Amino acid sequence: MRAGKSLEVTAHCAIQEELALVLKIDNVKEKVWIAEGMYKRKVYDAFWAYLRLQLRCMMHTVDAYMEGLPERNFSTEVEEFGDCNNELKAVAEKALHVKRTFWVWR
Repeated sequence: MRAGKSLEVTAHCAIQEELALVLKIDNVKEKVWIAEGMYKRKVYDAFWAYLRLQLRCMMHTVDAYMEGLPERNFSTEVEEFGDCNNELKAVAEKALHVKRTFWVWR
């Protein structure tokens, strides 16, 4: 979450990035409702010995409801590196990256 951005704006941006393209939704704000009072924040402190770095990670969680999601489990696939030349694509394809995300109802 960026400093100065509201919880709602950040949540809408995350949903827009992950789901809007594959579900063919233009404006996530019209389809998503963020539940009030359901915000949680967890702080993780760690030490990365290799680089002698002290780390602090914060996990922000909200409950959100979205119209138009499939009723069953589904997956999304991202086309990465579409605007790269073939040489860069070949290098990028060797890197570890997520192509398909599986969404499971629990």
